[in-house]
Amino acid sequence: MKKLVVLRGFADRDDFAKKYQVGDAVEFQDGNRIADLINRGLCKEVKNNGNGFAKISLFDNEYDRESIFAALKNCDVKAPANISAEKLIEKINQLDEETIARLQKALEEHNL
Repeated sequence: MKKLVVLRGFADRDDFAKKYQVGDAVEFQDGNRIADLINRGLCKEVKNNGNGFAKISLFDNEYDRESIFAALKNCDVKAPANISAEKLIEKINQLDEETIARLQKALEEHNL
């Protein structure tokens, strides 16, 4: 079973009434289903960096929580320290384009 995070909302293929929202954490056992969701850009696999802390995928890259929080602070965006990765991605997706561009630049500078 692999844990994924939803990047674009979608309906379950077997139960159309069940909707997956951006930022939701989901788990699937079917390897073909997992590959399909990732290939279609609907989900991304949650990876563990070996010390118990998951990397968070943003802007076609992976960052640790500390880097993301530093970049958010740099952009005057507040997020609680105990926010889940899924909710953090959801919060970032709700930012305006200008703030997202500043966040992306701050992340790139922080990871040099």
